[in-house]
Amino acid sequence: MKTSLFFILLFVSSITYSQTESICPDQPIPRGWVVIEKTTCAGCCGMPGQLVNRLTIKRIDQTPASTTESICPDQSTPRGWVVVDKTTCAGCCGMPGELVNRLTIKRIDRTPVGTTESICPNQSIPRGWVVIDKTTCAGCCGMSGQLVYRLTIKRIDQSSLGTTESICPNQSIPRGWVVIDKTTCAGCCGMSGQLVNRLTIKRI
Repeated sequence: MKTSLFFILLFVSSITYSQTESICPDQPIPRGWVVIEKTTCAGCCGMPGQLVNRLTIKRIDQTPASTTESICPDQSTPRGWVVVDKTTCAGCCGMPGELVNRLTIKRIDRTPVGTTESICPNQSIPRGWVVIDKTTCAGCCGMSGQLVYRLTIKRIDQSSLGTTESICPNQSIPRGWVVIDKTTCAGCCGMSGQLVNRLTIKRI
């Protein structure tokens, strides 16, 4: 009986996590859902004589920690998720004849304190996380032919009082933390050929 109940719950959870829906364009996307594809239909959604890009949306708000999802560009990254990569596809997401950078996003808001994650640049750092390093990759994050500085971030918002952490400079100090020291490193935090003052912060 217990085994049967377990598989029923697992089945229901799988349906919830992978729920998708095809909807008409030109409407707000419900909170907790993302656009994963756009497909063309002729004259649908009350638009006779036109090619219409229907949206395929997927529910992701109840997914577990560290879940990844590939989504179309030109939409906001949901709260609690970060962009960890960008991959090129030809003509996807309703853009025929174009190379499109799909976003790979990852859920990090349910991860434990001390978790680290490597993310693409040019996005907001989630509250409760700090940048602890920057590393170079060639052509990653959808930037072909460029050297890209990926950010290594760490979750510290649930750290115990008295915890210390060494972080990169040029970022806001989280509330409840203070800078207690600065240490020099050569070329760290993505600053090749420079002496960098890393910050040692402490939770008080």
